[in-house]
Amino acid sequence: MAAGGARAGGAMGMLSPVYTDEGQTLSTADYLRAKGVNTAADAIAGAVAAPVAKVGLERIVAPAVGKMVNTVRGVVDPALQEIQQLGQKYGVRLSTGDITQNALPKRAEVALESVPVVGTGGFRAAQQAEASTAAKGVADDMREAMINAPFKGIDQVEKAAADGNKVAIALKNELANAGDDWNKIVQASGNLQAFRTKQIADKLYGQVEQMAANAGNVPAFGTIRAIDEALAEATSSKLPDDSIISMLRKLKESMAGKKVDITDPVMIGSGEATQTVRMPDTDFSSMRKLRSDLGDMISDYYKGANAVTGSKGVGLLQRVRSGVEQDMQDFALNSGRDDLASAWRRADRFYRERVVPYKDRSLATALKDAPADEVFGRFIQAGKGERARNFYGALDPKGQAAVRYGMVANAMDKALDETRNVFSPAKFAGALDRIREAQGAFFRGDARREIDGFSKLMRHVERAGQFAENPPTGARTIPWLLGGAAAMNAPLAAKAAAVAGVAKALLTTAPGKRFLLASSKLEEGSPAMDKLLKRINQVMPKYSGISASDAVRNSQQPEVGDE
Repeated sequence: MAAGGARAGGAMGMLSPVYTDEGQTLSTADYLRAKGVNTAADAIAGAVAAPVAKVGLERIVAPAVGKMVNTVRGVVDPALQEIQQLGQKYGVRLSTGDITQNALPKRAEVALESVPVVGTGGFRAAQQAEASTAAKGVADDMREAMINAPFKGIDQVEKAAADGNKVAIALKNELANAGDDWNKIVQASGNLQAFRTKQIADKLYGQVEQMAANAGNVPAFGTIRAIDEALAEATSSKLPDDSIISMLRKLKESMAGKKVDITDPVMIGSGEATQTVRMPDTDFSSMRKLRSDLGDMISDYYKGANAVTGSKGVGLLQRVRSGVEQDMQDFALNSGRDDLASAWRRADRFYRERVVPYKDRSLATALKDAPADEVFGRFIQAGKGERARNFYGALDPKGQAAVRYGMVANAMDKALDETRNVFSPAKFAGALDRIREAQGAFFRGDARREIDGFSKLMRHVERAGQFAENPPTGARTIPWLLGGAAAMNAPLAAKAAAVAGVAKALLTTAPGKRFLLASSKLEEGSPAMDKLLKRINQVMPKYSGISASDAVRNSQQPEVGDE
């Protein structure tokens, strides 16, 4: 007998003795002989050596089954259990090769895909459809979560809009028109958060203003110096910006006040003991209003909305605004009042940590009218982990849910070929892997475990997509139709079908997978091993079919999970 036949015979021998439905106990050889096959060795040598060998099953299937049965010992690896549970959870059938990612059963399963009728082609086609359905289900769940999540703090917007706040009125319309477009929801969410955050900052600074009401004027040394420096720079430019020069001059005039003698060394400079200057009547409230007005001008420039100056001018305005803010801070911290100083620190910290991020130009653009692919490129693509975390913090829960849906929807777009109706689990998992840093920012806790688990499942069923993209053609099935004596010998073809049916059953059905994956640490020949083998031989004929007709009937009902 050929070496290949011996190896295959050894593998089949693992299934003896056979316990028939009639209660008889037969050897494997007698059982096969009753099915029209002379001996197990003849079945392998005859049926496999001709048609089966042409696709490598004689070299792959039998050794794979034999090796797996002989080497897998002990309790099932928790990692393998996890994959099986994921398959059951999402309704995606798994083969032994899918679960273990072991090269041996994977090669066997690929070879069996070319086998007509009793091979694994039907299993793969059904698996591909199930993976596609599962991925669509995950995306649908994300979309539903996004739609069902309410915008946070919308009542504050409505109240402000009713009071005539123009920003609130525009935001109210934006929220109403977001619909179920994930990118529009993200933009509305970010603008809503920015509005609410600014309201909180205004309230905190309002408390500082109330405390400073009776504390006198704010010395505006830094503001005046910044205006003078900005005006000097603007007028000395070879291409002067008349609009910014006019604005700075008006600002300087508005800061003019009564004459006072000062001894500030920064203002006086060296060589003079005193200097008379005009000091504006600048209480804390006026300075706060000036800072806000300058901020609006700067913001308008970056948003491209009714900008009153160009890129050079906005830099000068930013320096003046910084001077105003420094004067306000010095006033509060040097007031000699602990309550005023503490209130300023609290308001200033909140402003810098919560309001300033919304002034980032990339974020401002994304929240204005940037298309979805630009949002992905700026905040979600590979290498954008820190930006993704900042983006997450800039959104309310609805916006965060919208980004999660956008990530999965993007992966679906890359994985689904709608023209051919082919879904690629590998492309789906790959799309999520490429945004792993951003994924970690937006998927947290249970949501993170959920998406990681599903992505892992897709990696384990990659073969389903490969099979769908390149299904067996005539060239891959001809060896089975024309191979050797099987082309002219129906009984011999039936023998090949029997071998393929047994291999398929071991690799794809629940009992077969249990046998290959989870046999306990048993010694061959021990009573416990004999009991296990008896149970396997009672169950496997039902799933392997032995005959081609039985295999066809059973292959129409492959199992997803355990019995």
